[in-house]
Amino acid sequence: MELTRRQVDYLIAIYELGGVEKPVPPSKVALKLGVNKVTAVLIMKKLAKKKYVKYFKWKGAQLTKLGVLLAEKIIWRHRVLETLLFKYLALELEEACKCAKDIEYTTPDYLVAKICEKLGHPTTCPHGKPIPHPVCSKN
Repeated sequence: MELTRRQVDYLIAIYELGGVEKPVPPSKVALKLGVNKVTAVLIMKKLAKKKYVKYFKWKGAQLTKLGVLLAEKIIWRHRVLETLLFKYLALELEEACKCAKDIEYTTPDYLVAKICEKLGHPTTCPHGKPIPHPVCSKN
């Protein structure tokens, strides 16, 4: 099922706020993404209809297996591309992050997997955050 970039941003926010293990309140997602709580609830409910999260009234959203897989795939793409741009193209860290964000949705998995392999399957990005490897041959 097709998601907008904004909806994917919500999935990643829920993932980063601990939504793999437990529901994340809309207020925390709203704060992280700079939106109001009502907007966060609406998007979380849309994600629930698409089976990427389970939405619990009064508690928030928790990622489903499908949601975890997609969030980890996008995080993997972003952090591998960011590592390439920072380490080998010598972009400043925030510029590398911004550029990676711009191309993470359009770069095919097979290309990111090749880059990941050439980088030696890095375990952390330049920010020090862990890189999941849901797609490439590291698994």
